[in-house]
Amino acid sequence: MKIPVTHPALAGHFPGSPVVPGVVILDKVISELAELKGVRLEVKTFPAIKFLNPIGPDEEFDISFTEKDKGKITFSVFSREKTFLSGSLELK
Repeated sequence: MKIPVTHPALAGHFPGSPVVPGVVILDKVISELAELKGVRLEVKTFPAIKFLNPIGPDEEFDISFTEKDKGKITFSVFSREKTFLSGSLELK
């Protein structure tokens, strides 16, 4: 998957050298998890997030999930070359 160069958040984040904002990536994490589970999700919190590398517009990435306990899920956003971010979330 990727965030297209035409996404409205990229114009102001950062002009001339766009980077996908963290909130856009986290929204993609939530929507991908909801699609995998086949239900609408409500996130209670993101207790841990570590941004390791920026994602540029049109840069390909994948997301993996591991459910630790009921409602507690770790995730990683990555490509073949690098990990962009990793973290965990708790569902309501």
